[in-house]
Amino acid sequence: MKDNKSTSILSDVYLLIFLALILTTAIMTELSGQLMANAIYLFVTMLLILIMYFFGLFIGLAFNLVFMFGQVLYMIFLNSINHGEIELLQIYWLIVPLVLSFTFYSMTNRVRQLQSDNLELQNRIIEQGAFNTKTNLRTTAAFLEDSNVFTETSQRFNIPTSVVAIQVRYLEQLREIMSERRIDELIDLTTTALKHSTRGNDISYLLNDDESNLTWATLLYTDLDGAKIVEERIKDNFDQLLINAKSLKDIDISLKTGAVEYDNQEMKSANAYMDAAIKELEYDV
Repeated sequence: MKDNKSTSILSDVYLLIFLALILTTAIMTELSGQLMANAIYLFVTMLLILIMYFFGLFIGLAFNLVFMFGQVLYMIFLNSINHGEIELLQIYWLIVPLVLSFTFYSMTNRVRQLQSDNLELQNRIIEQGAFNTKTNLRTTAAFLEDSNVFTETSQRFNIPTSVVAIQVRYLEQLREIMSERRIDELIDLTTTALKHSTRGNDISYLLNDDESNLTWATLLYTDLDGAKIVEERIKDNFDQLLINAKSLKDIDISLKTGAVEYDNQEMKSANAYMDAAIKELEYDV
């Protein structure tokens, strides 16, 4: 985490340096009045930036050094002919292409590193079974861990906690008459309805990967009456989303839900808590 934070800060620093150099270049271009020379230098600088970005630091540095060496030879040639002083603009374009190339490369390299770290973290979460890639919901393993936190908090502070379980009615039969694309849309729609129906401190899950009988759930800090309200809200939001889903509205689709409030006398474990919620689905007919 600390490495990611420092990488992010470095990326911001390089971005600020890069923008400052671009601003300075614009000012120098305006003040010098040498439009053609500045245009050529700017074009070469852009090429050098792209070379370092696509081909790496060492190749980019090599091209920059070749360009600097060519500029030095040109300045020596002009000085030997005109015996004049070297202009500030020439000194500026001697240095700035290398600095711009390096700062742009460093900034993008840090961004790529952050993206790689985030992808690695996401893969690690998936491997540990805490995250479902299809629905972006937490899984059964996460539910069992989180429910322990909810129930301990419930007992310690006397705050009621409940679980609402959700299934698509007759999902197994629907799979026989619907394409995989429409089934995926139905799963996304159910997940969206669940997310829209819960508060910020409620946590939603996909409890199994049984394609014929998917079960969603949400952990709530509320009593059974409050959970019943959430049940109805989920169904209402689902029905509303279903009306707007052109590929699904011609099929009779509905949800069945079940809610249970935690009782430490009857539910001795997180598994028992989860099973009690799923059991309640049988009574929604």
